[in-house]
Amino acid sequence: MNTRLVMTGAAIFLGMAGVMCLFLPDEILKLYNPSTAGTTGLLIQLLGACFLALALLDWFSKHAVLGGIYGRPVVGTNYVHFVMGSLVMAKAVISQTNSIIIWLTLTIYVLFAIAFSLIMFGKPKLSQGD
Repeated sequence: MNTRLVMTGAAIFLGMAGVMCLFLPDEILKLYNPSTAGTTGLLIQLLGACFLALALLDWFSKHAVLGGIYGRPVVGTNYVHFVMGSLVMAKAVISQTNSIIIWLTLTIYVLFAIAFSLIMFGKPKLSQGD
């Protein structure tokens, strides 16, 4: 698996999500749950800061050899984030099946969860970007 491509994709996705959460918290809340109109966006902005931090970690690690002992903390962090995020989004899909934004988020999270699972539990590659 091309770990450089996975890390770059995760960094871009998380970076965009982080910027959107930081600067458009009320709009993000309305997209995912229309009944939260007028709710403060402080928690969404904190979530955005976390997304940006993880995006930065992924961006700086995109050229590292991952899947081995040294890249395991980076891969493990992304693995837990995307697997747990997939479970949370699956629960949201069950309660709000008609929301396209929730389905789209679930799809992206599942794809990254699968990619990081393959990197985490697959055979480590000895060269960069494999």
